[in-house]
Amino acid sequence: MTKPRTDSAVSKASLAKYLAGDVIIVLLWSFLIGFTAYLTSLTSLYLIPLWIYIGLCVMALLIPKVKPGVYNLDSKQAALWFFSFQFNRIWAFPPFKWIIFSSATLRTIFLRCCGAKVSMNIGWSSYSTMSDPSMFVIEEDVIIGMDSIISGHTIINGKLLLKRVTLKKGSLVSARCAVGPGCYVGEGAILQGNINMLPGAFIPNGTQIGLGSTVSAAMKLEENKIYPWFMRPPEKSAEKQIN
Repeated sequence: MTKPRTDSAVSKASLAKYLAGDVIIVLLWSFLIGFTAYLTSLTSLYLIPLWIYIGLCVMALLIPKVKPGVYNLDSKQAALWFFSFQFNRIWAFPPFKWIIFSSATLRTIFLRCCGAKVSMNIGWSSYSTMSDPSMFVIEEDVIIGMDSIISGHTIINGKLLLKRVTLKKGSLVSARCAVGPGCYVGEGAILQGNINMLPGAFIPNGTQIGLGSTVSAAMKLEENKIYPWFMRPPEKSAEKQIN
């Protein structure tokens, strides 16, 4: 029979995880700085933004891609996700993110290096927040507004949930929307703004969701229907979204 861990042991384990994250960040920064400095020494200072961008793309290609699923926090896949999430913190650094999002071409190449399946023909605000691009499937003519959040992960009941986020052709994610793991926005669907899509939420083709609404996996929405403002699901229990 295994003994329960004491508060001291739990505290040390938590501290070790934070320290591991710091070590990973230092190593990633060291690689990027060294890569950029070396190429700059061979060329010109004016090319620093280019070498930073290429360095980020190289790192994105080298970092293992995480598979969708539900994992224990001490599993191998969770460890791989933790490593890639630290890299997410680096490329989301505002000056780097500005370089990546300065053109559709640079953005598309980088996100594809991260494992995302994205079209080049996307209107994507550089003021949005995203994580886990390897979980993204985004088709052409999609628009993603400012201050929106798109994430392929969440942690529920001590489990790491990693699932695809799918935005179909011509869909609109307006400002300040949050789209979580396992969410699906159908072709031509519209999220009017400040909408929260809980994990696993499904919005059919041509459906329009009113301002300030919350959509859950438990809701059965109809195609080509306009739903009112501030709509709420029958229950908002996120724990049931992983099933």
